[in-house]
Amino acid sequence: MYLRSTFLPVLLLLFVFQTPQSSIRRHYDAAEAARRAGNAAAAETEYAAILAEGYGRLGKIYSAEKRYNEAVEALESAARYAPDSQDVLVDLSIAYFDAGQYQKALAPAAHALALNPQSVGAHHMAGKSYFMLGDFPKSVGELETALKLSPDDYDIAYTLGLAHLKQHELAPVKQIYERMIARLGDRPQLHIIFGRAYRETSFLPEAIDEFKRAVALDLLFPRAHYYLGLTYLLKDGAARLDDAAAEFKVELDSNPEEFFANYYLGIVCIIQRK
Repeated sequence: MYLRSTFLPVLLLLFVFQTPQSSIRRHYDAAEAARRAGNAAAAETEYAAILAEGYGRLGKIYSAEKRYNEAVEALESAARYAPDSQDVLVDLSIAYFDAGQYQKALAPAAHALALNPQSVGAHHMAGKSYFMLGDFPKSVGELETALKLSPDDYDIAYTLGLAHLKQHELAPVKQIYERMIARLGDRPQLHIIFGRAYRETSFLPEAIDEFKRAVALDLLFPRAHYYLGLTYLLKDGAARLDDAAAEFKVELDSNPEEFFANYYLGIVCIIQRK
């Protein structure tokens, strides 16, 4: 009965994902050989592997297309057929996260870690999910473990920095950012990223310093002057209207279509009755 019920989706997945040397093709050939030999258990195992891999690939396609609900459904199906696949579990955690289901994202990450405590992807997803749920101590713990296992993963490093900032822990963030600069070079785009992280967590003096460093490295780097002017306003309000306006004008000299620089320069002019 099981073989009959899965035969149609197996054929569909075989048709969609088949390549001459694909693992799905190999599983299908093995399943057919087992079926002809009367070994139903082995055939079912191979058919399950086909379904797991096919649904897993389909989930990744949906994720790439930002069809996150469909990705969740496909990867949940993959996990049913391969409940102990670390790759499927991490992909399912990512799909839940992308769909905004942060609490659900924790379960497959935890299962993956139970299978392999050294899984970078599972620690990373657990850390990101805890971050979005507002549990910053747990987020830091998971992300620190992930970064130790994969020290060159800058997505992990950046998120870990944000988690520290959410706990008002400035010293470890500076160390993380210094390591990133040492590894990647002193680039304006890094200082923009750091500045935005500081700004979004209300460390406004540090944000201003980072945007100034970006400008010092490249006077015309896109949005650097806009970010600097905006942060002046956020930090000091009316006392820095002239400084903010000057930064917005510099931005617009090189990027005249920059929407927000135009918008906030207009706001400043309204306040100054110009």
